[in-house]
Amino acid sequence: MIYLLSPWCERKYSGPITSLLYLKYYLQDNGIDSEVIDCSQYDKDYNEVMAKIIHPDVIGITGYTRERFNAYSLIWILRERFPEATFVVGGRHFGALADEVLSKLPVDHVVKGEGEEQFIDICRRHYRNQRTVNIDKYRCFDQIDSGNLTTKLKLAAGDFVSVTTSRGCVGQCVFCCDGPTIIRFRSIAKIVTEIEQKIRLTGCQNVAFGDSAFTVLGPRVVELCYHLKKLGVRWSCYARADMDPGLVPLMAESGCVEMDIGLESGSTKVLKAIKKRIKVDDYRRLVKEAHLRDIKTYVFVMISLPDETWEDALETLELVRETSDSIDGLGVQVARIMPDAALYQIAKDRGLLPEGFDWFKPYEITAEEKEVAKDWAYHNVPIYREHLSLVQIATLLKTYELIVLKKMGWDGLKQAIRWNLKWDVFKRLTPNKAIDKVKKLWQIS
Repeated sequence: MIYLLSPWCERKYSGPITSLLYLKYYLQDNGIDSEVIDCSQYDKDYNEVMAKIIHPDVIGITGYTRERFNAYSLIWILRERFPEATFVVGGRHFGALADEVLSKLPVDHVVKGEGEEQFIDICRRHYRNQRTVNIDKYRCFDQIDSGNLTTKLKLAAGDFVSVTTSRGCVGQCVFCCDGPTIIRFRSIAKIVTEIEQKIRLTGCQNVAFGDSAFTVLGPRVVELCYHLKKLGVRWSCYARADMDPGLVPLMAESGCVEMDIGLESGSTKVLKAIKKRIKVDDYRRLVKEAHLRDIKTYVFVMISLPDETWEDALETLELVRETSDSIDGLGVQVARIMPDAALYQIAKDRGLLPEGFDWFKPYEITAEEKEVAKDWAYHNVPIYREHLSLVQIATLLKTYELIVLKKMGWDGLKQAIRWNLKWDVFKRLTPNKAIDKVKKLWQIS
């Protein structure tokens, strides 16, 4: 039997681990049975998980960088319990650190890049003595329309159903784990069929397109909009700031109600340094056009990027203020160093990694950094700190929060309340800080 697992984590996932489900059904379409186990739904010590695994032949494990220590623990526990099984790890974290993984963890294979063909090859051959790090012909999975996967992904009805129209990214952003890769587009017919099937299965008429390349090809967007209008769905997507704004009216007419836009910085110098390859004026035009068409826009910016000075950060802040009447939500993050992003090498080259840092040794950001970067789920991932001080970063975060609360109306307020009153955030506050947070939100509302 083959088991596919993601590690325990304190922040539970609201939906299924889609990447493992797609792998499971690709295996099934090729005559191989497997079982997916989301360990976050069970106990932290994995006792309940151990009881579910019976005579495993191959055990596949994935996990995000923020979950790496839980994943390492899972691997060691499983290896001790099932020494004869073949262990395969994959996902961006493990793939980026393949050589170290093979030397420091008791695994047999590391899958780099997309996993379908590599993993199915390992399962078919089921060998133990040869370690696979990467095989060039497996790097990209081109059969993204193969098999009848969508009828098996019976997602529970909720706010939306998720659909992916492509794989890969045209971007080269240094902070991102997604690219650059070859973009492979699914056929429009297969996308439409998947949406129809998911509507029948869930009764949900809201569709979220989750791929970063959705707006890259204008003619393709036009064709897809034609079908989406006929389906009568409401939908959202990621939109590149440099997309053709002339597509926005058609998107609105076909049911688009939301765009998520990665601005990252309002400084031309910083955009160049992070290889974002967009122009500030592109962003201005897009959010203005979307606002005119009643499409909500959620914009994402980052703080403490390579080469970013206080003056650059203020440029971004001013741009957000300038366009705040046209945007409906704002996501702000302090830049983090991930092993699969170019920012990791930049940090090493510039001597910005914490002293003695090792992806396999216990690590947490400093107490001072935790006070500023409050997302506890990432407290074991180093912050990229070059020119901005913690005081400056904190000032920027507070200012952005006020912009959200004061200038983005009820949607902005709801966004702040949802984040600030999440139980996994709220329970980490001292009683006094919890009271202060509630008072602040009440006063602004």
